Amino acid sequence: MPSLAPAKAPTASQDRSFSLSGLPTRKSRRPLDGLRRPRTHSLHAAGRWARVSRKGTGSDNDDVPFHRCLASVDGCAQGGTVTHLWSWLTAVIAISCAAPVAAQPTVLVRAETRIELRTERMPNRLVLLGALRDDLGFALAGQPIHLRLDSMAPRRTLLRRTVQTDPDGAFRVEVEVGRGDHELRATYNGDRGHERAQVSRSVDLDRADVRLRVAVPNGGRLDLDQDLQEIEVQAISLLNVDGITIELVDELDRPLAAGSSNAEGRVRFEVASRDLGEPGAGRVKAMSQADGTRARAQTEVPVVRFRATELSLNSATGAVELGEPVVLTGDLGDSQGPLGDRAIGLFARADSGDDLREEHLATVLTDADGTYRAEVRLEGHGGPDNEAGGPVRLIARFESETLGREGSESAPLTVTVGGTGRGTWLWAALPLTISLFALAIIARRAPRRLTVIPPPAAPAPKGIAPSLRSSRRPADPAIAGRVVDRTRKSPIRGALVTLGELRASTGEDGAFRVDGVPPGEHLLRVSARGYSAEETIVSSPHRGEWSAITVRLESLREQILAPYRRIALALIPSSRLWEVWTNREVLAHDQEGPDQQAKPGGTGDLEHLTAKVDEGFYSKQGPSEADVLEVRAGAEERRREGSTRGRS
Repeated sequence: MPSLAPAKAPTASQDRSFSLSGLPTRKSRRPLDGLRRPRTHSLHAAGRWARVSRKGTGSDNDDVPFHRCLASVDGCAQGGTVTHLWSWLTAVIAISCAAPVAAQPTVLVRAETRIELRTERMPNRLVLLGALRDDLGFALAGQPIHLRLDSMAPRRTLLRRTVQTDPDGAFRVEVEVGRGDHELRATYNGDRGHERAQVSRSVDLDRADVRLRVAVPNGGRLDLDQDLQEIEVQAISLLNVDGITIELVDELDRPLAAGSSNAEGRVRFEVASRDLGEPGAGRVKAMSQADGTRARAQTEVPVVRFRATELSLNSATGAVELGEPVVLTGDLGDSQGPLGDRAIGLFARADSGDDLREEHLATVLTDADGTYRAEVRLEGHGGPDNEAGGPVRLIARFESETLGREGSESAPLTVTVGGTGRGTWLWAALPLTISLFALAIIARRAPRRLTVIPPPAAPAPKGIAPSLRSSRRPADPAIAGRVVDRTRKSPIRGALVTLGELRASTGEDGAFRVDGVPPGEHLLRVSARGYSAEETIVSSPHRGEWSAITVRLESLREQILAPYRRIALALIPSSRLWEVWTNREVLAHDQEGPDQQAKPGGTGDLEHLTAKVDEGFYSKQGPSEADVLEVRAGAEERRREGSTRGRS
């Protein structure tokens, strides 16, 4: 084994110190331009080199010559396996003691922000209007906006104020101003999750005010698969609005189109979709320059540029044996080509009456060509009838995580899962046949037993039950559902549905639908004649949970009879008589007894309760909610008096 030269003693020109492991270190300082570079330590042991990387520690220690300390160890014992093992053991100890713990990196992602700023004129006043949004167009509520308004001649500050954005991310300030040219500036300093933003506007009060309105089709959703997008701009001013030059630009101030307004101040643009940019959230700005009599104007509207996606699902075979996997393939793309590195969910779908149930099978990623491949097993999926085989309906779904891509779903694919082979099913059925034959013999000899009929299922609880919620982005603004009787499960016609200022009524099938629900939370109230009303809080837009709700209303007739039934069951000889006797017969049976459980004339008097229940239950108009409360209070009073008498 080659020996290592003895380590040289440190010279006076070297600044050295010793760590706890006894290893010499050299401290050096280099200009790092504000960056921490990875540190690397080298060691030489038994003729081999090893490297230890120290990344992200922020230490000033540079290359540490571990071979110097190991050389003296190796030079003490020459030759033999012991020397070799001892050298490597010392190297491991040196690495363990000298290498510091790497710092955990922290990744902070900050979203871009933008300020929408415009002005409106009033007599001797200027209204500053604006909103704060992130790069996806969502409002930022409760954020401070610093406003400053300066007069250009003479130069002085007219307004310096900090305002908070409301729940919609908007803010509004009114300020008294005179004539002349002004500069308005709005600044947002950002926070831990959002970048700083600043915007400036010039306000010329010596010229006539011009306001621009931009109309974008489909509520601002621009389908990039269409060749052209029609955008209309209208100029509004107290002076003539004919011949105003208006320019359209995007959020990056890239020109889209330009034109002049007609006598009504309108100009219609046809913008090529290829000029609008990539899919995603953006802005369309309309600007007009100042002339001799009219001031400069600018406005902007949020838009979403999107492309539809197409997803396919294929299988090389339409049937597989039980226990064998099926290979599923497909493609994802849009009009511009394949979409790679996207998550595709594979599901087995089963129809169970009115419910559509899905079971997740797998999630795969598309490759660079937009294709995917997965192996799944289908036994036990697709519904209760597929535990031992049968047809299974499969779908593939792409849920987009961005505003610029729409989700898509493949056409259903049916794969049949087979059972055991023809040669073995007879042998598999033989033990079952013998067991059934033995059970039949035992059943004939066994004594007959009474058949127990289970009691009817309890009715579903009253109230408003939402439907299933999907995993897609909230997009449905409508509220719809069906109103039924809680006990009879029959539809209720003419029920009144109120949602804020919006109203609707149910039809013959008890169904209703409320369109045009504004965004936010609202109180949904459902009422019907002869029923107690139900209320709940709903939100719009939603993910489908409020698109097929079930409202179960409880009849006031049932509510007034329920407390009386509990009293009667405690008085009559058998509970079966409740279905036979009338309320008057229950009263007569109680009056024949030796003891009365309530004093006559009180609310707990059985005769008073019987008359109240018969009047409310059998009358044409039915009981009121006050009648129900009175009967409940009387039944509770009678129960308390009976409990007190029992304890005495």
